[in-house]
Amino acid sequence: MEAVTFTELQIKDTKRIKAVALVPAQSGLTVLGGKNRQGKTAFLDAIAFLLGGDKFRPTNLKRDGATDYPYMKVYLSNGLLVERKGKNSTLHVTDPDGKKAGQALLKGFISELALNIPKFLEMSGTSKAQLLLRSLGINDQLAPIEREIDELYATRTELGREDDRLQKVWESMPYCENTPTELVTVDGLLAELKAITDRNFTNEELERTRRDTDRDEVDLRESIQQKEKEIVRLEEKKRSFQYEVAQQNEMLASLVAEIEGRDPIPAPESTDEVNQKLNDMDEVNTKVRANQAKVAAEQEYRENQDYYKRSELQLEQARKNRMALLDGAGMPLEGLSVDDGELTFEGKAWDCMAGVEQICVAIAIVRKLKPECGFVLLDKLEAFDLAELQNLGEYLEGIGLQAIATRVSTGNECTIVIEDGLIAGEPTDIPAEAIPVKEDAPSLFAL
Repeated sequence: MEAVTFTELQIKDTKRIKAVALVPAQSGLTVLGGKNRQGKTAFLDAIAFLLGGDKFRPTNLKRDGATDYPYMKVYLSNGLLVERKGKNSTLHVTDPDGKKAGQALLKGFISELALNIPKFLEMSGTSKAQLLLRSLGINDQLAPIEREIDELYATRTELGREDDRLQKVWESMPYCENTPTELVTVDGLLAELKAITDRNFTNEELERTRRDTDRDEVDLRESIQQKEKEIVRLEEKKRSFQYEVAQQNEMLASLVAEIEGRDPIPAPESTDEVNQKLNDMDEVNTKVRANQAKVAAEQEYRENQDYYKRSELQLEQARKNRMALLDGAGMPLEGLSVDDGELTFEGKAWDCMAGVEQICVAIAIVRKLKPECGFVLLDKLEAFDLAELQNLGEYLEGIGLQAIATRVSTGNECTIVIEDGLIAGEPTDIPAEAIPVKEDAPSLFAL
């Protein structure tokens, strides 16, 4: 279905409007200018009520001082004639063949948000984002990605906090230099003490044996000396003694060889060091436990860092998946996106966008939601300078959208100027049955 636009609008005796008729541009901006309280917004309110129904009905519909009932009429590009007239402002919809219809037919192509852009502007960033996603038809696909991103973000945040805590714990722990890596035990020290004692006992036994051998050597030497004297003194027993001397010399040679070849006996080992270790055991073990705890804390910190880095990678991938889904969905406006559930434009959150950017974003989403509706109503554009207004008009023309807008101004940017409920320069006394149509509206920005 081709987008429906206004071809002609006529409003009479409605709110501040006495009689205003307009043939708007089929795309771009048609600006209703004028001073305050002259009927500009009343014109838009009348159109919204005419097409949108009772939810848009103004509280005081009839113009003060009017003798006739309010009258509203628009011709649409699809051939429909839409009117509200009579005491109750009853809706009449007539197709090109003269057949009658009602509000249900209008709902098929009229966007309520197009009649009420401020409603969109006042929504939260989350609601705006949801509308955009609904217009793109990717809510079901994006929802699990958003949940994954929320879960990963929460996990990464918790891991980050735990990372900071573990690092502080680890770095605050003392570390004792020149300390064993394992705990000192009583059994180990007693075994070390017993080994030293056993070695000392063995060496003492060896010392006693050697002292005995030394005494034997002395005795043998004395015996030899006595026998040698006996040889001198007792010649007659010389042979016998010589034999004994030879045997004893052999024994002496064997003992001398043994004495000369033996290893020195080690000096007794001191047990002071082991005893000192026993005395220092509790203090040393306290340091060992502190070191072990610090090593364990560092390991836990390193492991948590690994989990944190993995969660960051998963979060980044989930965000890429979301971006790929959004990029492929056909955004109604370049630079438009949804980040962490909030609507953004060129990376800016809603409250950081310029006014003209907000309006363009709103228009793009509203148009995407209902492309059959080829128009929007824009009130109070006086905050826009002429350059911004021209940019907005060019954007609307670029997307083929018709906008009826109001602005506190009487400048050349205005298509018509409303003054006291009438188009400035038009007759002030207009019969109810004849509302003039301004055929030759000035082009926008004919400066």
